[in-house]
Amino acid sequence: MRFKFHGWIAEVDVEATKRAYASGGPGASAECGCSECANFAAAREAGYIYPAKVARLLEDMGVDLTRESEVFVESPAHRGSLVYGGWFNIAGELLEGPDEAVEIEQGFELLACPEGAVVDDAFGEVPVFRIEFLALAPVMDALRRKK
Repeated sequence: MRFKFHGWIAEVDVEATKRAYASGGPGASAECGCSECANFAAAREAGYIYPAKVARLLEDMGVDLTRESEVFVESPAHRGSLVYGGWFNIAGELLEGPDEAVEIEQGFELLACPEGAVVDDAFGEVPVFRIEFLALAPVMDALRRKK
């Protein structure tokens, strides 16, 4: 299925992506378990990470939003928040689009890249690309108590 989003065009194998997420391991934040990843998961569950239109796009592509391929703290942004980076791998091919991140809304950027990274074996031999994100997220209560 062809997707056009924020200047990119991708051909996505939605069913292969769904199968990979359904049979793959837990998402990066669950697998790690550090306090920053626990904060990310709590912020995601509270609706602070993905703007609604980005969540819909990724879900339409077959992505399980609770299973990021990678999550990391990019930087502390300002008091009470962190900037997280990460990505999702998607079965298919990125056909065209900008080489730089696109701000979707304040505190959230996307970048589509032609190759996957840290690709779960569940994707098998299909071509994979990735969608990276930068997201500003609040420090949730669980992280405040640990610090």
